[in-house]
Amino acid sequence: MGESMNAREIYRLVVNQYGESYQVDKAIEEMGELIQALIKYRQHGTNKDNVAEEMADVEIILSELKLIFSNRESVKEWKKYKLERLESNVKKDRLNEEKFQTEFF
Repeated sequence: MGESMNAREIYRLVVNQYGESYQVDKAIEEMGELIQALIKYRQHGTNKDNVAEEMADVEIILSELKLIFSNRESVKEWKKYKLERLESNVKKDRLNEEKFQTEFF
């Protein structure tokens, strides 16, 4: 048996084998399965292992989508921007909450 491939090689192999269009459809399917697992978790409070499994599938397919759309760097930049914005929003909310607590309690 040969050497194991790294993750990026596997993503490329999958996209080449099944095609871009099929993998885009697969991404939609995998994200739908994650949504279903989250709904079951929210309704029943169990199912954490299934949520983890579906999250892994979505992470894998997202990496394949970055390959298909050749946008790994763009995604990285957007993620940085979104995280900075999220941090700013959380800090603003915390300040507003503290101000509310001080004024009304």
